[in-house]
Amino acid sequence: MIVNRVVFLMLGLLLLIGPMSAYYADPTASTMLPSDGSKIWIIADPGQFNEYKITAYNNTPGYAGPVQNALVTITVDNPVLGTVSPASAVTDSNGQVRCTFTVNSSHPTSGTAQIRADIASSDAPADTPWHTYLTFDQKIDHNVPYSASYDYPNIGEVEGTIPFKITLYDRWGNLIDSRYENENGQPLHYLKLHINGPTPPNDCGFTDYSMTHDTTVNLNAAGTAVFTVTPATKPGWHYLLVESTGAIPQDIKSFRTYAKGVPVRMEQSFSPDSYTPGFPPTVTADGVSKFTFHYTLYDKYDNPTMDQPVLIETYASGSPTVETTLELKSLENGEVWSTYGPKSFTGLFTITGTPVNNPSEQKTKEVRFYSTAPTRLSLTANPQNMPSRDANPLIYANITAKVTDIMGNGVAGEPVTFTFHDVKNNPTAATFTTYPSFSKTATEITASATTDENGYATVRFYPGAYPTASEAGYEPTVSGECVITADWKGIQRDEPVSWKNYPYLSALVAVNPMQAKVGDNVNVSVKLVGDGWALYKYPIDVNMVIDRSGSMDWDITGHSGGTPKRITIAKDAANVFIDHMSETNDRVGLWSYSAGGTSTQGTGGMQTPFAQVRTDINALTPSGGTATREGVKKAIEDMIADPNLNPKAVRAVVVMTDGDWNNEGTPAGSGNGWPAGSHEYTSFPDVDTNNYRYYPGLGGTITDMNPINYCTTCAAGWYRTGGRCCQWKWGNCYYPDDYPATCSVREAMGRCTDGEFTEQNLSIYAKNHNIRLYFIFFAGTPDPDAVSVLTTMAEHTGGFYQRATTAAELDEAYDKIAGDLIQEAGVDTEVALDFGQLIINAAMSPPGEKIFDYVPDPVGGGDTPAIQPGSTMIDKFNKTKDGEIDEHLVPGIDLATGLPFTKVGPVIVDQSQYWNDHNSQLGFNIGTVNINETWQADFRFKVLKEGNIQIFGPNSQVCFKNGAAGDSCMHFPNLTLSAAMNPENVGVTEKIINIHDLKRVGEGEVTGTIPVTWTTTYNGAEMITVEVSYILNEGTPVRFDVLTLNPAFDLVHPQSSVLNTGNLPPGGYKIQVHAFTKDASVTKECGPFTYNTQGRAFIKLE
Repeated sequence: MIVNRVVFLMLGLLLLIGPMSAYYADPTASTMLPSDGSKIWIIADPGQFNEYKITAYNNTPGYAGPVQNALVTITVDNPVLGTVSPASAVTDSNGQVRCTFTVNSSHPTSGTAQIRADIASSDAPADTPWHTYLTFDQKIDHNVPYSASYDYPNIGEVEGTIPFKITLYDRWGNLIDSRYENENGQPLHYLKLHINGPTPPNDCGFTDYSMTHDTTVNLNAAGTAVFTVTPATKPGWHYLLVESTGAIPQDIKSFRTYAKGVPVRMEQSFSPDSYTPGFPPTVTADGVSKFTFHYTLYDKYDNPTMDQPVLIETYASGSPTVETTLELKSLENGEVWSTYGPKSFTGLFTITGTPVNNPSEQKTKEVRFYSTAPTRLSLTANPQNMPSRDANPLIYANITAKVTDIMGNGVAGEPVTFTFHDVKNNPTAATFTTYPSFSKTATEITASATTDENGYATVRFYPGAYPTASEAGYEPTVSGECVITADWKGIQRDEPVSWKNYPYLSALVAVNPMQAKVGDNVNVSVKLVGDGWALYKYPIDVNMVIDRSGSMDWDITGHSGGTPKRITIAKDAANVFIDHMSETNDRVGLWSYSAGGTSTQGTGGMQTPFAQVRTDINALTPSGGTATREGVKKAIEDMIADPNLNPKAVRAVVVMTDGDWNNEGTPAGSGNGWPAGSHEYTSFPDVDTNNYRYYPGLGGTITDMNPINYCTTCAAGWYRTGGRCCQWKWGNCYYPDDYPATCSVREAMGRCTDGEFTEQNLSIYAKNHNIRLYFIFFAGTPDPDAVSVLTTMAEHTGGFYQRATTAAELDEAYDKIAGDLIQEAGVDTEVALDFGQLIINAAMSPPGEKIFDYVPDPVGGGDTPAIQPGSTMIDKFNKTKDGEIDEHLVPGIDLATGLPFTKVGPVIVDQSQYWNDHNSQLGFNIGTVNINETWQADFRFKVLKEGNIQIFGPNSQVCFKNGAAGDSCMHFPNLTLSAAMNPENVGVTEKIINIHDLKRVGEGEVTGTIPVTWTTTYNGAEMITVEVSYILNEGTPVRFDVLTLNPAFDLVHPQSSVLNTGNLPPGGYKIQVHAFTKDASVTKECGPFTYNTQGRAFIKLE
């Protein structure tokens, strides 16, 4: 029994101790380390493990030893990385337990597994429970490289770069990262790469590696080699060789580049073409024939460049209106293909091709459509009314016969004979000095010509000439006329022409297009031009006043001795001005001046002809001061003393000076007017606007100055100038009252203070005698006061002031004055246009038959037409010397209100009511047409009849009051419009190829083949090549089939192809179909379709 008690006592003591230790595990002293202290990394591979030794220890003074019997629980934070065994254990006498971490055997995964130990102990003597936590980061490195993924575009551009990302994995899919290498200072994983491209030049390379063909690229922390390739400057396939690494075998990847750079060169090719200068390529206007053409674009490396837009525009030659527009992009071969035509009417046409990204490479080609079957003849004269050759020695009329086929197309190579007859004069007693003729130098009443490529045969007709005013038999208003007959193969057409020895307005007409089909709209334009010789012009008397002061001997910059001298430039400009005057109608005189009392008149005064005036101008010699007032006054006096016999003559004084006046004072007569002998009007060196020489007989009152304030004798050292004393060194001048010490003897002096409002003001003097003043200030810099005075004077008389700093500006100033002198003449101008009965195919249309219908745009009038310029658009404007529109004017009377239009042109009016009320007529009341003014009307018709239509009816005319010549009327020159029922008129066209309804045949899982079908459409005639490729997992297209299709018969049924996947790896497959010809291209894809190897037998190679 005693033994039993002892046993129970010992057991009870053990139970009291239990598993708990007497002291806790101190975390600062406890450890968890690999059993092999250096084994920090293990590899992601089945069977890989690491053993750890966990030690619980306490540093309490007096104990300082291992913690026994502590319960240790061990866990892993990420079970995917592996497991730990045992999961728990009790520390032994050394305070230790051991455990093992084993990598996930089913799918070894790289990463960092945190091993965590929870040591449960107690704190004596209170026996408080205590947990100590220890961790260890177990690093798991990837296994050897086993596979690679590639991320890069398989298509690029020559001038771009190709970015690559190659990522490596071990056999378990772990990234081949660089954690281990970076931590342990080991060399990084890398890839050896080699690149090659099209040869020559094979100038591709690795962009960041000195453009070498071979390089080594390290993998980054993500297991990826990142680099870019700069392609070769020649487009094509490039191949990247990746050397083997680890278990990954050598691999080759490819990409293709295309040239898409800005074109630096473009070539054009036409079929048919002509290689003879001046002879465009030609096809028949038969509604079938056409031109085929293409452009080839090249980049800076001379590669054909694709996807470059080319704007193709066509015009009827000579017309600014674009006929057709088409924008196409170049194909892979750099080519842009198109066709032009067919047409059923003839003509010359211009085709332009413009690279949008390099317009400087624009190419232009003129082509011709012609006809070979002549059937009809028409005849026109332009102008139909003209001046006689004595009125305008340069005048002639173009007599044009047009030979056309049944569709109205001009026919080339047809001989036409022209004669004129029934020559008459009104009055009949008028005699010719030169008889009408088809020759300028001889009398010929017959002529012949051959039709050109547009069917036109043209000869020149020269009207007769009559005696001039200085010759015997002169008649002031003579009209002549005759009939011109054109004969082609016995078919004859007549056209009357007339001429006058007195001028009139000129008319211009146009129709666009000149060939149309029934139902089309055509635009008609009518212009009346005040073009100088064609208007009655009142005679002009002009006195030219030219400054010949000393400064005119300087050059234009003000330097003495320089060339050309101002006087030389002034002489040239004055002679050009005289060129504007008419020796049969105008008179020109010359005055020149320098200092007071030197104004000189040219030989013979105002005169015609002008040879002596030119001689006097060319003899001018510069010297002295500038007495502008005296020169202007003398010129005005001369014109008053020598009036023109025509009371409506235009009279003017034109003054050209290079400096401010410094003698004789202001020409405006402002301030004090001093009689002769006072010298007060000598204002040198500054312009003086408050003193002038007083001229008796021009008005104004002389009164004595009060108090006496005029010096007759100056003090010593002072010099008398007029009634003042001046100290020349400084140029200071004083009246006696202002500075008494300057004057020794004073006296009273009479002066005029109200002359500015009398003819002492030479602008009043001129205006009172109907004389205009024009001032040109040349070369020098005018005083602002002088500019103000001269401007005011000129504008008061109807003239103007003009500054000219260069020789060209001096010419322009004289030109402007010459134009301003020519007065209005075409007044109360009215236009009546009759389209009721017209000549069609050489015969008058039946009464009541409508040939055209008026088309308003916009309906009811307005400012925004659907098609410019609107219908009816009415405008009136004048032009600059360079032909640019200078100013728009009110274009006449609004017939709807009977009042002038309320705004300047262009205005748009709807003339539908007038057209309907006046049996297909249009009317206009223009008012006055001045020199250099143009009145214009544009309107639109819908064509209702076919045939060769002469646009204007015989009652179409313009009438106006023509100055001394009286009322005048003239017919419009006619134009022929060719209209057909259904003419072919095809512009530039694009060839288009397309793939429709590309799809896989069948559904479900791919089991060994991928059959596809599609339909090809194409509007051209070239043979079609179709390349069929597969794309695996977004990789590079791999061609597996090629078809050749004849568009004439192979496109009536769908096309098909089959991809055999039996020897291909699993993945997602797309099918790509690329169809192309030399003038079109298209690429389409379908898919992806998933293919796997399930159910197939394989031999596994180890």
